[in-house]
Amino acid sequence: MTEKQGIADEAEALAALPLEEAIAKIPDAWIDELAVVGTPVDCARKIASLAEAGATAISLCLAPDASGESQIDYLSRELLPLVRRGGLV
Repeated sequence: MTEKQGIADEAEALAALPLEEAIAKIPDAWIDELAVVGTPVDCARKIASLAEAGATAISLCLAPDASGESQIDYLSRELLPLVRRGGLV
C-alpha cells in the first residue's frame, strides 16, 4: 500500500523510529489520505471514495479504551447503513 501511495521510503524511515516518535511524525496528509475518521457521514463518504478508487477492503479498528461491543453496535447502527447506500445521505 505504501508503494502505491508513493510513501514507502518515508514509511520505512518512520517504522525504524521508536513508536511514540514515529506517531508524532506521521504527516497530517497521510491521515487525510489514508485514514477513515470523523462522523459516520464523513466515514461513509471516505469509504465510498476509497471503493471508487479501487479499494476492495478496509479495516475498522476499535478504540482500545472503549467497549468493543458498544463500538460494534454503534458502527452497525450509524455507519454501515450509510456505507450500504454508498456514503450518500
